[in-house]
Amino acid sequence: MKIIFQILLDALSFSIRNLLIRKGTKKVLIISFKLIGDTTFTFPAVELIGTKFKDYEIYIFCFEDFEEIYKLKFQDIHYITFDKSKIDLNSRVPDYEVIKSVRKINPSFLFDFTSGYWAAFVSMFSGAKISAGFNSRYFKNFYSHFMVKRSKPHLADMFADVVKLISPDEGAVIKKEFPSDYTKNSRILIHPFAGWKAKEWNLNKFIRLAAELNIDYRVEFLVEKNFIGSDTVVELENKGIKINQTESIADLIKEVKDCSVFISNDSGPLYIANVLGKPTFSIYGPTNPEFSLPFGKNHRYVRKTIECSPKLEQQYCFTYGGRFCNTFDCMNLLEFNEVKSKVMSFFEELDLERKVDNAGRI
Repeated sequence: MKIIFQILLDALSFSIRNLLIRKGTKKVLIISFKLIGDTTFTFPAVELIGTKFKDYEIYIFCFEDFEEIYKLKFQDIHYITFDKSKIDLNSRVPDYEVIKSVRKINPSFLFDFTSGYWAAFVSMFSGAKISAGFNSRYFKNFYSHFMVKRSKPHLADMFADVVKLISPDEGAVIKKEFPSDYTKNSRILIHPFAGWKAKEWNLNKFIRLAAELNIDYRVEFLVEKNFIGSDTVVELENKGIKINQTESIADLIKEVKDCSVFISNDSGPLYIANVLGKPTFSIYGPTNPEFSLPFGKNHRYVRKTIECSPKLEQQYCFTYGGRFCNTFDCMNLLEFNEVKSKVMSFFEELDLERKVDNAGRI
């Protein structure tokens, strides 16, 4: 039955896609409705597109606010943004407003970095003669150039692979390292949250880490507004830890630009810090650092490997990155002293300047 369904879907999607193809203009469209971290992982692919399509206008469809992320590196691109609350990426039907916007642009080339049912339908109805994307094998004929989603590191390579489907230049340089840009005497920012609970080390441990590091360095918390309760705010203030609460991506970028080091779990803000050239220290648990770790000498991480930790070519542990885990052992068993020791060693490697007291002593 599955084979018959696949044959029918392939035939129908191939016919519809070819029926809707139009004579395109010199425009390239990138469909990139991703979260913060994955958005930064598309940067090498977007740069590759810019290199290969120099004579084309390039458009990116993304969520509102995320234009701020792309503009950190790509100023000469057209951005069409959509309200995140109105985009249902889990939908199995086409999105009329997005498809209408795509067809208005009338691109000759379309790159789908989003994947899933929703994105496959948008691609098929786009009218683009050449479309490339990774997705489930069921959507093979929704694109002119297709690949099954990559299952090995790094996530940045996954998006670059999509570009190579259309322009398979083996000599193309995929730039995954961002230029270093930091001073040795600014703030240490700690961001204690992540996309879901299982990826978070522990708020109390982060507070303790901030308090102990703050003895020698200027340490501050960075959190999204209303993410911590008033009791936590009072506790941090009593320990002399400043709290920076952001209300937008623009706020986040502004704060990260003015720091020496960024400490966090596997989280979107950490990868923003990477794009901005800041040294990062990451704490990993149910996710595999090989898939997302920033490139370059100024990045370190710590990880407690246990029996159920993701293996070499697994992005997540068997509980889907801890989403269905009841214990969070990989995070709970990671001891405070081990993290602090590695952080302090990292600071010494970076040769960060310590606080100076009123008497001029370090």
